[in-house]
Amino acid sequence: MSRDVLRTLAEARPAELDPAAPVDPDTRAAELGRAMRAAPQRSKRRARVARPVWGGAGLVGVAAAATLVVTTMTGGGAGGGGAPGQAGEAPLDARTVLLAAAEKAEAAPATGKFWRVKRMYLIPVQVGPDARRYTVLDARIRETWLARNGTEWSGQRTAGARPRTPADEKAWRLDGTPARWNLGTGDTVDKAPVYVQTKPGPGRLVKMSGKLAMHVPIAGPKPTFADLENLPADPVKLRTLAEKRALSDGADGRLVATNEQARQAFAAGKLISLLTEAPVPPKVRAAAFRALAGMSIVKAEGKAVDARNRPGVAFTITVPGAGATTTSRLIIDQRTSLVLSEHVASKVKGAKGGKGGLGKERTTLYLGAGWTDQAPQAPSLP
Repeated sequence: MSRDVLRTLAEARPAELDPAAPVDPDTRAAELGRAMRAAPQRSKRRARVARPVWGGAGLVGVAAAATLVVTTMTGGGAGGGGAPGQAGEAPLDARTVLLAAAEKAEAAPATGKFWRVKRMYLIPVQVGPDARRYTVLDARIRETWLARNGTEWSGQRTAGARPRTPADEKAWRLDGTPARWNLGTGDTVDKAPVYVQTKPGPGRLVKMSGKLAMHVPIAGPKPTFADLENLPADPVKLRTLAEKRALSDGADGRLVATNEQARQAFAAGKLISLLTEAPVPPKVRAAAFRALAGMSIVKAEGKAVDARNRPGVAFTITVPGAGATTTSRLIIDQRTSLVLSEHVASKVKGAKGGKGGLGKERTTLYLGAGWTDQAPQAPSLP
């Protein structure tokens, strides 16, 4: 069993449930803007160009898909794909749709006691006998609640694994329809075994100790609600800040953007994070949509539906690099400005197929994000 898969499943567990990981997984979120590598530049201080990063929990593991709900909490569903528009339909203009979404976002309410974000991670895992491997989607729900005073609660539950495709289902049945797979020892300090099973698990809720810093990269390392209120509502200024923050957050030193396309990708990663989990004011979220609308790398693909058949418009952001080409595909509900799903995939140049190929895509599902007066509780199944 791939160690990357074991690490992915371990990281899907909230940090407070991992005795060896005091840092919330979302603080290690990898973003699209960091998924590109160009030729490194030599300098006195080590510099690097971002490359595909397949760790972290904001984009979880070897495959994560993100359903991003931007306005008030809804009962939403998990999206991870969707069909493009029907043949013969007039192509949709990315700028027009994103600007319309900005108007919807600007009118969204921003009142409530808690900022609540509910996510579902769909993690493709290869299981079964060596001679007949197949893939199951391990669904894991994570829900966080943040009070305005900085107190945070975090909940988790497994939602059950299922075969990914009809072919996988056929292989699963030939395997005797197992309900549980032991993937071996995980990478955590406690060396606990990692399991995937078809039956959903119980929900758990943990109150985090102390006051945790919000993870809003564009606003700095430890932003307060006041810092978020003061983020630029002007799309040009917000995009400039997004690029600046992206280029300075490299773990091994400053990142390097060698061309306009790379700079747009870096900025896009930070802007998209504002549309997913950050409790920023509606005017700032609207500015993020408007900033994305001005980027040439953002292309409208056409009408699409997510995994729960919610209709929207698909957008792609493709960034070719020296080592890999990374594509992010988002589906946005143009009626509400909700980002329904994001699928990120990286194709490594020269890479051959096989077991290693599973680690080049990811999907994170956000079932809801917004202000609510509802008290924190363990995650429910969608």
